[in-house]
Amino acid sequence: MLASCRFATRPGRGLRAMLRRHALVAGLALLAAAVAPPVSARIVALPEDGGAPAGPALLGLGIALPSPEAEGVSYYAIAQLPALEEVSELVTATLLQSRTVSTIVTHGEAESGLSPRGQLAGLSLETAFTLQPGEDPEALSLRLGEESLPAADFAARLAALSEGFGPARQGFALAVVADPQGVFPGRIETLRRMLAETGFPMWVLLMTGEATGSDCAPALGRHVALSLLGGVADRPAFGNADGQTGFAEAESFARRILTDGFARADSCAGAYAVVLDNGADPVLVHDSPVYIPAQQEALTVEEFEAEFLTSSDAPAPIRAYLESCHFCPAAEQLEARLTEIDRRAALARIEDKVWTRISEAGPDADRLAVYLERCTLCAHRDEAEATLARLQAAARAIEEENRRFAELSGQRDLEGLRAYVEGCEACTYRETALARIEEIEADADYARELSALEEAISAGDPEGIRGWIAACRYCDALPRAETALQRQEQRAALAGPCLAAAAVPQLGGPRLLGQIDLDAARAACGALLAEFPEDPEALTLQGRIAQAAGDFAGARSGYEAGMRAGVPMAFGMAGYMAYDAPEAGEPDFARAETLGLQGAEAGDWISHQLLVLLYSQNLRPGKGMEDALALAEPPARAGDPVSQYFYGYFLLTGNGPSGRPDPEAARSWLGRSVDAGYVPAMPLLAEALETAVASEPEAAEAAARLYLRALRAGNSQARDKLTVQLRERNRAVVRAVQAVLQQEGIYRGGLDGLPGPGTITAVQTYGASESAG
Repeated sequence: MLASCRFATRPGRGLRAMLRRHALVAGLALLAAAVAPPVSARIVALPEDGGAPAGPALLGLGIALPSPEAEGVSYYAIAQLPALEEVSELVTATLLQSRTVSTIVTHGEAESGLSPRGQLAGLSLETAFTLQPGEDPEALSLRLGEESLPAADFAARLAALSEGFGPARQGFALAVVADPQGVFPGRIETLRRMLAETGFPMWVLLMTGEATGSDCAPALGRHVALSLLGGVADRPAFGNADGQTGFAEAESFARRILTDGFARADSCAGAYAVVLDNGADPVLVHDSPVYIPAQQEALTVEEFEAEFLTSSDAPAPIRAYLESCHFCPAAEQLEARLTEIDRRAALARIEDKVWTRISEAGPDADRLAVYLERCTLCAHRDEAEATLARLQAAARAIEEENRRFAELSGQRDLEGLRAYVEGCEACTYRETALARIEEIEADADYARELSALEEAISAGDPEGIRGWIAACRYCDALPRAETALQRQEQRAALAGPCLAAAAVPQLGGPRLLGQIDLDAARAACGALLAEFPEDPEALTLQGRIAQAAGDFAGARSGYEAGMRAGVPMAFGMAGYMAYDAPEAGEPDFARAETLGLQGAEAGDWISHQLLVLLYSQNLRPGKGMEDALALAEPPARAGDPVSQYFYGYFLLTGNGPSGRPDPEAARSWLGRSVDAGYVPAMPLLAEALETAVASEPEAAEAAARLYLRALRAGNSQARDKLTVQLRERNRAVVRAVQAVLQQEGIYRGGLDGLPGPGTITAVQTYGASESAG
């Protein structure tokens, strides 16, 4: 019932230019008489001249359908096809009637503001006419409303009317064609050439034998037209969703809709459709959104239902859907699904009959083997295999199980007894085995063994788990132990790179946030979180990475997750955020202290450092230097270089246990911090050594090298000591600095220990060259 004629024919530029000039020749002076033709219009607001195209438009020519309910589509209904010289007046009248208020410029040469040229993104057509034979065998006449006219006149006047609306491009044209005399088959070529001259890239002809509008064709044509304008043919269910409806998409969509529509409606008996391709592609370009409520609702419901039905095993709803749908997305898949359902139902009936015979005949290994070999759906496979296995194992099952039970019971093998209960075939001693299992589980030795495993797993102690595996007696929890050990080893392998990239120094990570390689840290910790998404330590480190990147909300979230799980470092890092207020807020010393105390109790060095800062600066009521000293000592002895620095500083300034400066002890602690690479300790130790030069001459060289080492690391205190404060240095220390710089080839003066400009310049040069390097 649907045929396609594809011809690459377009009207020439000369003809189109002639039609345009002819259609627009009439001036605004004739507006008083312009509304004479029967015209109605419903348009979406057109922008003023010079604006972007407002959207697609649909022109209804000589049809009795009402204006469509569509948003984003301009609709113009015209009862008669105007003569060439009447086009401009008719278009102007249509526009005037479609606007509440129009402005007409009456002076100068300005545009009137009524011309739609350039304002429509595209113009498509729906029309209805009757075919009539012409005077000679190849001639053709068309009757549109009350007017009959030769095919060529129809084409020229329709082209002029289309041009008069000034679309950016022409879309499809859809015509309900009455052919009561059956002239179309003999004049296909005449009609094709005539319609090609109208400029529409695609024509869809709904051919009927009755008078136009007496059957289902107009409503069916309107359904196709609105679907194409709404871009349905380009949607993923029908097309490639590239924002354009190509000819192939439009033809395929129209073919499906029209074929189903003709077949379902009794009033469409004898109707058929022809699609003409005029060689222009795409047919439609969807530059602006079009919303057709009824269409969108129906299509959305059908797409949802189709998606559900493609996985359904019920044939009745699928058939009902295919018989009633308007758009029918996934129709091919649903038809294939019906075929598969019917085939499987037939096979199921056959196999059920076979199984009934097998069941009625009683257990038979040969029959079961044939069934399992030849079945396709095998709905009874499990039962057949289980029965066959029981038949084959029945002879040996009792003897083997009895022997095995006696062995397991004598050995008090709890794991083996459980396996016997769960997997026995004959199960002669199943109840006895259950009683034996209950007896063993009540044993105190068993309870202690199980508790030891749970403690090792909860503590994340892989060595403890390995010890349990090696020493267990009952070992019924061995699979759990092995799984837990595997997970602990897997986590340790993933956690190592994450800790190295983002953890605090106590755990082997970088000391400063600025030292974190964000990309490397995200990759390493992301791998850990991908496998262990709820790991609190990994979430805490994710917070430190976020803080290093300036994402303070992300940092707080990570630290909160760590603190909820009791991760020690989470308290110190969260406390430092409260102390330092990174987002320019007010510091919260009380919260910083609370978090620091919690972290310090868990052994976190950073928490100790935070409390030392708070107490040494008298930032918490009732806490002072004595409290800071007490907090600094434990992590200092544990190897924390920052705490060693603090502790050495307190001893050096007389805030130690004796209440007096203790330079010797201070130098010892500062030396440990320096040995760990903590740069701020270097100039402080150098200063302590400098004060001992009188009694320890060799201390001068050590102090000089410490100052220069700190300078090399970019320490501002060391830079000041050797430049603006160089005159305050011991001459022996200055001499030692000069000697080092002379060895480096930077200082060329004498080793006189005098803090002259040459020495300062050499120091600055040394510092600048190291910084550049």
